[in-house]
Amino acid sequence: MTWEGCAVGESICRFIPVKRADEGINTLNFVYEADSSAIKRPFLRSAYMLHIVTSGSAVLEMGNEKYPLKKGDIFLAFAAVPYEITRDEDLSYMYITFIGMRVRSLFEELGISRSRPVYSGLGHLLPFWENALAMLVPANANILAESVLLFTLSHMCSSPREKNQPEESFSPAGDIKAFVDSHYTDPELSLKVLSQKFSYSEKYISAMFKKHVGTAFSDYLRDLRIQRACQLMDEGVTVMSEVAAMSGFKDPLYFSKVFKAKMDRSPSGHMKLRR
Repeated sequence: MTWEGCAVGESICRFIPVKRADEGINTLNFVYEADSSAIKRPFLRSAYMLHIVTSGSAVLEMGNEKYPLKKGDIFLAFAAVPYEITRDEDLSYMYITFIGMRVRSLFEELGISRSRPVYSGLGHLLPFWENALAMLVPANANILAESVLLFTLSHMCSSPREKNQPEESFSPAGDIKAFVDSHYTDPELSLKVLSQKFSYSEKYISAMFKKHVGTAFSDYLRDLRIQRACQLMDEGVTVMSEVAAMSGFKDPLYFSKVFKAKMDRSPSGHMKLRR
């Protein structure tokens, strides 16, 4: 495979050699779109696309919401979710298309969901993207594109919330999620506790949490605790009852059952792998 040269101002598309589907994340292409005149119509993609706006402005329409876009903004297009972009004449952007079995769990881990497709204040990443595309050749295509993707996603999860985001972004779900993130090791944490603290019904909190975060409260809490358990074992904690208690589980036997169901191995089996 060879790269074709492009004149300044022309669009660039680099295709990435396909890896095995079970390798977690597959990046399919790395594109600089200099002429966005073809993006007026609604899109429905079968893959995910991570974009960074390089110039101009536009409005992204997704899920009956409108999100202003400007230079330096990052926005996501989700697989099987229709979207449309209303652009100005100067709009250009770069994007990486990707698929894979790890995508969903990665989004859950970073708190990325369809309720927030746009992330502002990330213009400092533009030179990084531009340099990566310039350096990309067949020999380094997979690792370079995936590195840009993961590095950008890691910055998105710490990006501040913008004032021009839809009202949904200001729902109590954000405060509830922040509370869960800070108190998940408390074995008493539950929908009932959240209901008492935030003065909403358990049913309402459950529905609001799933809509905002993209996963059920019980699944989110379980995954946080399992991640904490793995971290403790990796750090050298070897007594299972201590790992369970420090991760928010009251019962070590229940912890072992939940851990094995999630990780496809027992806590002791995980510990052996980490030695």
